[in-house]
Amino acid sequence: MKYLKLKSFDDLIRVVLSTQQPVLHHIDIGDRHIYLIPYAIFGNANLVYYVEMETPVKGKYVVYDKFNGSISFSDHVTPDTRLTYLPIVDVEEQNLFSEKIFKKKKKEKKGKNK
Repeated sequence: MKYLKLKSFDDLIRVVLSTQQPVLHHIDIGDRHIYLIPYAIFGNANLVYYVEMETPVKGKYVVYDKFNGSISFSDHVTPDTRLTYLPIVDVEEQNLFSEKIFKKKKKEKKGKNK
C-alpha cells in the first residue's frame, strides 16, 4: 500500500472530485482526525490519499459548490444542482495500512548529535 499525505483538506476534496470517489473516510487516531480515500491504480497497486487534522469537520457531508469552488459542510442534503455532496463515513476499524504512519514523529533537536 502506498500513501500520499496532502497539505490541506481542500487538496483532498479536489482529489476526491477528480477521481470521482463517492465517499470520504474518517478515522480517529489518538488526538488526530484522518480523512482519506483509497484509490486503486494500475494492476494491484493501491494508493491512499489522506490529510491529518487536529479537529473533526463539522457535518456528515462535504459540500462542494461547482460554480464558485467553495467547500462547506452540512448534516443534510438539499436538491440544489450547483452542489456536490460527499458523504463522510466514520471508520471503526481498518486493515488497509498500518496506523504507524500517522503516529506523531518526534523532531530531532539540532546540535545534540555528538
